[in-house]
Amino acid sequence: MSLDDLVGPANWSQRICRGSVAELHALTVDSAAGREVWVMQPSGVGLALGSAQKEPDALYANAQRASVAVGRRRSGGGAVLIDPTQMVWVDVVIPATDPLWVADVGEAFHWLGSAWQQALASLDVHSEVHHGTMVTNPLARQVCFASLGPGEVVDNSGRKIVGLSQRRTRLHARFQCALHRQWQPERYLELFGSDALPESSAEALNLCARDIGFSRTTILRAFSEAIAAY
Repeated sequence: MSLDDLVGPANWSQRICRGSVAELHALTVDSAAGREVWVMQPSGVGLALGSAQKEPDALYANAQRASVAVGRRRSGGGAVLIDPTQMVWVDVVIPATDPLWVADVGEAFHWLGSAWQQALASLDVHSEVHHGTMVTNPLARQVCFASLGPGEVVDNSGRKIVGLSQRRTRLHARFQCALHRQWQPERYLELFGSDALPESSAEALNLCARDIGFSRTTILRAFSEAIAAY
């Protein structure tokens, strides 16, 4: 089964979005959009820096050698390495008139984290939704998956499985969801260099997140079934 064959939940519109990482981040929400699930299919590997993240001196030279495009996302936090072979990326859009809309920006993530938790449970992956405030550490200034925000999904040991970010206007909220089929923290070390991420960061980064190893289609099917309940 290809991504184009996936049938989305009846109460959500589904889009397959193709383009570079930068082009996919730059997509805009139509003013008349209702509930939508966007399945992102990047055409190549890209590093999406946080909106206010400082660029390490060695980044662009290292990225060029690794054939990784560098860009920025509009949400804050650290960088996210988006490799279409190793990451599943889904955006979820709701209008401000939707019952799922929550005015509090932090609490607004909770329902979506619960949907991902249910999707993972259907794959026999136990997880928990973080309902507290943002948790950061020195590594989080560079790597988004080293932090933990409201609604994000972790395993029993606190390693992040699903990362979430949010962009909202007065009309819509656009939630960006990412989870790794394979977590490769050594690639961040390669891209950022020893000044920004010394080799001593390797073990700590390895413990920040985890992968789940299922196929992209299996993950997307599980999420589609879970979000249909909302």
